[in-house]
Amino acid sequence: MADLKYEQIRSSDEGWINGWINRTLSYPLSLQIAKTGVTPNQITWLSLIVTIFGAYGLAQPTYWMRCAGVVLIQLAVVLDGCDGQVARLKGCSSRFGAWFDTIVDDIGNILLLGGLAVGLWQTTADSLYLTVGSVMAFEAVGVTFFIYHYLITQAQSARSQD
Repeated sequence: MADLKYEQIRSSDEGWINGWINRTLSYPLSLQIAKTGVTPNQITWLSLIVTIFGAYGLAQPTYWMRCAGVVLIQLAVVLDGCDGQVARLKGCSSRFGAWFDTIVDDIGNILLLGGLAVGLWQTTADSLYLTVGSVMAFEAVGVTFFIYHYLITQAQSARSQD
């Protein structure tokens, strides 16, 4: 395992919340995970599973289930940071891993939209939330396909910032 400091594994394009809150939580966790046999792609899978449960929690009509959903979504965001950090710490970054992480992030975003829309509909019985949420999720899928088309044909990368 490479002996890297936080500044060396931190992405240069992180925003304030991601850099100061999420990464503050993910970095110490990444250091511990990097000492194990857990791979970055396994962390990505775990992040997706946690996101699914988080979106399910957000979709529920009860306050405590929505709170649990929020906590799980935040945990998924922290885990999402760990996969890339562990890959850099172990020196095992891959093109597949970058794509896998990007796809899981996009699936998570769509699940988050869906969970919020269903949760608001369940709580208020106002079908406008379900309609708007469905339109937003459908548009998110469409935009995601356009972005992937660009990334595959033009950028040759799994990241639009490259």
